[in-house]
Amino acid sequence: FRFTHALARRRELRRIEDWRREINRHSTVDPSVLVTGNLDALTLVQIGAGTEIQRFCRICLGDGKTDRPQLTIGTGVFIGQGTHLSVMQPLTIGGNTLIGANCYLLTNQHRFASREIPIREQGYDCAPLDIGEDVWIGANCVLMPGISIARGAIIGAGSVVNKNVGAYEIWAGLPAKKIKDRP
Repeated sequence: FRFTHALARRRELRRIEDWRREINRHSTVDPSVLVTGNLDALTLVQIGAGTEIQRFCRICLGDGKTDRPQLTIGTGVFIGQGTHLSVMQPLTIGGNTLIGANCYLLTNQHRFASREIPIREQGYDCAPLDIGEDVWIGANCVLMPGISIARGAIIGAGSVVNKNVGAYEIWAGLPAKKIKDRP
């Protein structure tokens, strides 16, 4: 069992490394970026030229039968270290967007409808996440599934965003609320 498992893991790592090498022709994906889940979904990951994904980021691709993992990252995007991308539904990041360190971009969250079933066994509610172009997301933010952040918006550090954010709006807080419009 151990030998077979080790061979399968080695094939997975080789596949991820081949994918990283292909992506790195026009963008930078740090070797420490961890890709987990459905490795067949790597064909559904598109990363634009000039994009940088820093160290210790994690891309978790959905592997359930109802998942639609698709990750689209535009050109010139910066994703800070330690950021987690949970991709069970389409996750889109527009060009020239900045994402600070240690953010969570989620397209899923645990169900908790029944007290009789452990939360871990209740599955997920999933919805797409759409981030427009020229958005700035501060460090340590959480973006919940099913929201849209429009072009030019700014999200303050440490915010939890659970509602749609309009174009050129500045939001911050827990939960995030609109503070003002950008000049």
